[in-house]
Amino acid sequence: MAMRFHKGSVVKMVEILDTMKASNVQDTAGAAECLVKHRMPSDLPTAKRFLKIYQAYNKTLLKRHLLDYEDQLRLLLQLKDEQILQTLPYRHITVDEFQDSNPNQIELIGTLLDGEDVQSLTVIGDHMQSIYEFRNATPENLLNFAKRFPNVVEIGLGDNFRSQPGIVATANNILSSQEFSGTMLVAHKQSNMRPPAFRLFSDAQHETALFVRQIKDLIARSHTPSSIAVLCRTKKELLDIEEALEDAGVPTQLKVPEVVSQNSYVKAIGALASFLLKGSILDYALYAKSLGASDMSFDEIALNGALLREKFEELGSNKKQMALFQELVAHTAEDIVAEDFLTKLKEKQFKTFAKIADYCIKYHVYDVRDTCSVVHEDLEAVTLITVHSAKGLEWDTVLLSMKKFQNTDEEQRLFYVAVTRAKERLLVGYSEDNVPLVSLAMSAAANNGIA
Repeated sequence: MAMRFHKGSVVKMVEILDTMKASNVQDTAGAAECLVKHRMPSDLPTAKRFLKIYQAYNKTLLKRHLLDYEDQLRLLLQLKDEQILQTLPYRHITVDEFQDSNPNQIELIGTLLDGEDVQSLTVIGDHMQSIYEFRNATPENLLNFAKRFPNVVEIGLGDNFRSQPGIVATANNILSSQEFSGTMLVAHKQSNMRPPAFRLFSDAQHETALFVRQIKDLIARSHTPSSIAVLCRTKKELLDIEEALEDAGVPTQLKVPEVVSQNSYVKAIGALASFLLKGSILDYALYAKSLGASDMSFDEIALNGALLREKFEELGSNKKQMALFQELVAHTAEDIVAEDFLTKLKEKQFKTFAKIADYCIKYHVYDVRDTCSVVHEDLEAVTLITVHSAKGLEWDTVLLSMKKFQNTDEEQRLFYVAVTRAKERLLVGYSEDNVPLVSLAMSAAANNGIA
């Protein structure tokens, strides 16, 4: 668990506990199922041990008057024993994006249906857009709907008014590869556009270069930058493409929530807290970098750090130390992510600087994955976005990089989501590793340039 790039036992345990809560685990069998999802040993002794940890953890939260995110539904379900959920004045229940539901949500719906006044339940969903397995959602929730809720009338919504016929045909090819294909799409948009273009690349640099050329050509032909999007599997890929586009003079917008702990200014805040608490000059050097001190010599950094820590310790009282810390990190608030972090830090109302420092240090050690949105909706720029974040959105032109995709059932659905974001033009770049996945769609596409 302590290997360099491993998540660590604390982070892994948090993920397992979240899954157990989303599944409202009550016994060892439920615990074992959750362990299987995380590729952990699921034998009886291990399941019993995790169930014991889970129960002890929940008791500790209760004593401290705390809730986890997943507790909101898990604890709400306990009201059904008091017959509260069954007496709510609802006659009709509608659930959108049902494929993203988890066991707690489905149980809550079932409990509401036990109400005397409820007359109907309508759910809307697309099992091909079930791409949140890491949130305990699976396509089976929608596919097995009739088993959980009998007397179902199914209405297929296959009419597609977004995409031109070539893109729809590509999406249908991916759809037909699934074990449960469902309703095929029917294109209603008339278009003379060429079929989607697929390009095999040996390296990322060649793919990025083509993407830049295509985008510049589209803009030169009066296509607005905001009508174009680049979709990738990971944020790291998008950052590389962002740099290339900016070098080419193309305005861009990275539409991906930023992970707070990875922000350079938030790192600087944590480094300063650690330095003032422990005195490591390397921590001070990271903080000094946020002030533009990268060209300072190590001796100068060491001297400035020693003077600052001496001043800090001479203050004595926690109130004064906390005030100095706030003053020293005030410049980081010019960054929207760091400003959000400082606001939330203040809201926690820590009484001592040691508590502040402990929180900041653990925020990084435990790899907290809180995110902060930095998107400007009205910006006239090319959108750079991950496929997960693109769900529900659309653009005239989509350039999709496949190189980080894996050949799994969920990744096939992710591919489907990416393809169906495009209205008029679609260019797909892929590597040799992606051939099994890309071949699902290629028979509907001609291997030619983007229109």
